[in-house]
Amino acid sequence: MVIAKLDKRGRITIPKEIREELMLREDDELLIFKLSSNILVMRKIDFTQMINEALEEFKSLKSRDIEKIKQDVNEIAKEKIENLS
Repeated sequence: MVIAKLDKRGRITIPKEIREELMLREDDELLIFKLSSNILVMRKIDFTQMINEALEEFKSLKSRDIEKIKQDVNEIAKEKIENLS
């Protein structure tokens, strides 16, 4: 965890290691939400890019990986249904 300070003009600098890890660049858009007396900062989501990246990742999966995902999803769904009872 990193603590950042607000400067007198109301700006926050996102630490370099976080910017690099998240590949944030100048002019990237961030969403700022007010939650009660706190704030939440998130990268603006590019749904088209996210979907294209997910499709590329799915294309690279092997059939055994897909079967494992199906099993995991079914197990989670089963647990959720059992918890509703």
